[in-house]
Amino acid sequence: MSDAFADINDEEDNDSESSDNLIINNAVEEKLRSMDVGSDPDLDPDEKETSLTFPNDTDHGTFYTEVPTMIKWVLSIEGSDIVDFREVDDVGLVAIKATIPKGYFKFQKSARKSMSHSQMVSYGGERE
Repeated sequence: MSDAFADINDEEDNDSESSDNLIINNAVEEKLRSMDVGSDPDLDPDEKETSLTFPNDTDHGTFYTEVPTMIKWVLSIEGSDIVDFREVDDVGLVAIKATIPKGYFKFQKSARKSMSHSQMVSYGGERE
């Protein structure tokens, strides 16, 4: 973790979770939800990706993205559990990996009129 989280002490947090797959400190997750989101200056636009994995035997999917609009969406979803992230000094969060309940995703038979990332998401209430 970066120096931005130096003020958070894992041992004193009573809201910690015990799963190795989640960021175990809820204070860290809360701080992530309030951080700036930016674009990784080391990646060209065609190198930034979003991936989604849905195992059959779980009620959630794993979502990874390096696209700022999608990072903001993940942070806004109440049911998301942040697993990993990447930040860049003077930019903010540039990538995030989270587990998200399958109910947050909708696949439809017709295509959207716009291919813009901002037209693909509706923000939840977790990020202000």
